[in-house]
Amino acid sequence: MKTIYLKTKQTKEKRNPLSLKWTAAGIAFLLTCNATVSGQGWDSVGGGTNGTVNTLIPYNASIIAGGTFSQAGPLPADNIADWSGTSWANLGTGVKYAGLWQMTEWKGDLYAGGFFTIAGGIPARNIARWDGTNWYPLAQGADMVVYSMTVFNNELYIGGGFDSAGSVAANHIARWNGALWKGAGLGTNGFVQALCVYNGSLFVGGTFDSAGGIAAHGIACWDGNTWSEPGNGVNGFVTSFAVCNGSLYVAGTFSKAGGLQAKNIARWDGTTWSKLGNGLNRGASALVSNGNYLYTGGYFTAAGGIPANYIAAWNTSSSSWSALGAGTDSAVLALAIYNKNLYAGGEFIHAGGIAANHVAQYSFAYLGNEALTADLNSIKIYPNPSHGNITIETPPSAEGWQSYRVEIYNVPGERMATLNCSSGTSNINLTALPAGLYMYRICGITPGAVQETAGSGVSTGKIIIEH
Repeated sequence: MKTIYLKTKQTKEKRNPLSLKWTAAGIAFLLTCNATVSGQGWDSVGGGTNGTVNTLIPYNASIIAGGTFSQAGPLPADNIADWSGTSWANLGTGVKYAGLWQMTEWKGDLYAGGFFTIAGGIPARNIARWDGTNWYPLAQGADMVVYSMTVFNNELYIGGGFDSAGSVAANHIARWNGALWKGAGLGTNGFVQALCVYNGSLFVGGTFDSAGGIAAHGIACWDGNTWSEPGNGVNGFVTSFAVCNGSLYVAGTFSKAGGLQAKNIARWDGTTWSKLGNGLNRGASALVSNGNYLYTGGYFTAAGGIPANYIAAWNTSSSSWSALGAGTDSAVLALAIYNKNLYAGGEFIHAGGIAANHVAQYSFAYLGNEALTADLNSIKIYPNPSHGNITIETPPSAEGWQSYRVEIYNVPGERMATLNCSSGTSNINLTALPAGLYMYRICGITPGAVQETAGSGVSTGKIIIEH
């Protein structure tokens, strides 16, 4: 066993560890921790927006938020704004009227759909293109709201409440080839709210019960020429799709999928439906996947029978649900992955107990994973409080971690030290630090790595130094 000393000449780096700001709420939470995972990974995004965020998308090294708002942080912004990770920026003069509902990227440009008549100061009916500098209409656009869009067979597909796109009849679904609008067969007899490409076909979700003239209950499949219904559909409507580990996940408001009991969320493997545990107690509005995890947001307050306020994670490996900290205080309508964090948008004002104002980020380091439970939850730190001489005991690692990195932060978020210790028992000398409250962050390091691997798990907590 060796003693690791803190050198006072060590660089102090200003940092926001794990995206958790040391607000009064954050400190109060950490004061209740005792060498365990915080469970709260939420952080605000530049003060958020002053209205609902309906859609989020990574674009050009930023994340774009769209919705019904007039301000993002301190910046005036008409229904759309660019978050660089540090500040908000405008996309020209934005879009004017009711707002945005969906965005996608195609051929390097950003396409935005919703309910608006002006984009960048020029007429644009409910859909427009942003090239990074200017806005452009797509011919005559759509005659009513656009709720969804995606790219399929090198064409831009849109879905919504419209009956025509350009001068072409299009029953709630249409496609744009870069110059002209076309329909998709006979379309659907109800609103299209979700579009997703899976197994070489376009899956369409919404409030319809017919697509292309055939029965299709809430979900339909378009192969570019003909329509079909996947497994007898659902007994309600579909609002979101995501592909994860080779399966299509479907969310909305329904209680059955293909005759199978499935509460508001289900999995389609190309042949059969399956449920996700006990599902969600209310409807879902958003899905996104990352690795083995599927994230969903909506109007629910329980997932798989456990409390989960408006947002939850489904582990496709263990087939289990988990909450994301305290969740939010109202509906989550949009989800996206950006800078290795999960971003959520919606109607909420608070996320994880902190003020967020309709958009927030969640650090993946806080997700419940087996490695974290097996290894980092067993770390012991003592005595605490101490006079600065602290012992850290780390268990043998099921993940093969041979060492751990220990970071020490003061309350304002300055990193005071970075120390490495081997598995087993190590003594750390922090007597050079002034008396007070500090936060630690411990992560496992795989052999040969210079930092922890993504998703390896992090343990955080507080230490008190007394002199």
